Amino acid sequence: MTGITKQDAEKFSMNRGEPGFMLAARLAALEKLSEFKSAVFRYGLNISTDFSVDEGALKLFSESDFEIKSTGPAVAVNLGRGLKERPELFMKYYGKSYEVNNRMLAMNAAFLNGGVLIRLPENSESEIHLKLNGGDADFSHVLVIAEEGSNATIVEEVSGEGSYRSQVVEIAAGANSTVRYGAVQKLGNCRYFAFKKASLSTNANVEWLDLTAGGSIVKSEVLSDLIGDGSCSNSYSGFFGSDSQQYDFSSIATHVGKHTGSMIMSSGALKGKSRAIQQSFARICGSANGAAAHQKAKVLLLNEGTKALPIPKLEIENNDVAATHEASVSRIDEEKTFYMMSRGIDEKTAKKTFVRGFLEPFARKINIEELKNDVEKIVSERMDS
Repeated sequence: MTGITKQDAEKFSMNRGEPGFMLAARLAALEKLSEFKSAVFRYGLNISTDFSVDEGALKLFSESDFEIKSTGPAVAVNLGRGLKERPELFMKYYGKSYEVNNRMLAMNAAFLNGGVLIRLPENSESEIHLKLNGGDADFSHVLVIAEEGSNATIVEEVSGEGSYRSQVVEIAAGANSTVRYGAVQKLGNCRYFAFKKASLSTNANVEWLDLTAGGSIVKSEVLSDLIGDGSCSNSYSGFFGSDSQQYDFSSIATHVGKHTGSMIMSSGALKGKSRAIQQSFARICGSANGAAAHQKAKVLLLNEGTKALPIPKLEIENNDVAATHEASVSRIDEEKTFYMMSRGIDEKTAKKTFVRGFLEPFARKINIEELKNDVEKIVSERMDS
């Protein structure tokens, strides 16, 4: 039971000038908190992620805002301004693509203190950069409404030294729209929960690109509902864990429309005593004739103390589909590093080169230059430490 009261939420909402439907959403989520157990997830290989946070110990209801840089005709504004200027968009889309069915999502809705509204006009092209200026505990919601024929690249920098960060991203992708959402996570010693959900209309395309290097305990969920015929969603995630970091990744693609396509690809490296679990799940419904779903997960373990568990899954209710999955856990190839060392390359550089090569297929999928550069930086920093 949280020590935060209904009056606390009402006062914060009133001070922000929020409309009644937002307060109602806060109070409903606050009420649900008492129903959900502490969030502790345990898997094989003694891998676990513990999100059993004492809300009373967090500095809740502080103000958080994003730095927003935008080019093109897109409308991109912070949560408070968006609620005042376009409340009808929040009423129509906010929280409509998912159910608040766990403690982390309930906390996000109850303690929401920052966010962004992004509207991509019809047949437009835009580029948007986001960076949160947060505090000790941040609960944000990014709402993206991509109108028909729009095309946008959204890049988010996730960094800071707070104790807890929670973020929800919702994308409503209209017909023939394209949205690329790239996030680079370089948090300090922080629990980080990310929930991302896209709903795709006819011939819409959503590409998730996630690069994770920070956080003490991380749980990331990426979901795409391929509702419209011809829609496509790809989820590419790369990570590099060190010390005692715990990573819990989950990607789900649900195929509903005909001739839909999905690719879930995860590549990562672990050192120290870090651990990671990667769960990918493609669900192909009976209505999804001609669907194509592919999954690929691979992890490189750099020393004996690390553990990884990739789990690909398929659920197929239609015979007219193409579906594949593969997963692997490996270590540095000593023969290859020895070969490089025999050519005059020192051992440290040889291993760094091997790791770069291991993550190169992931980097090749990235069509955002900033994220490509971050892959190189993170590999160098982690290998040099």
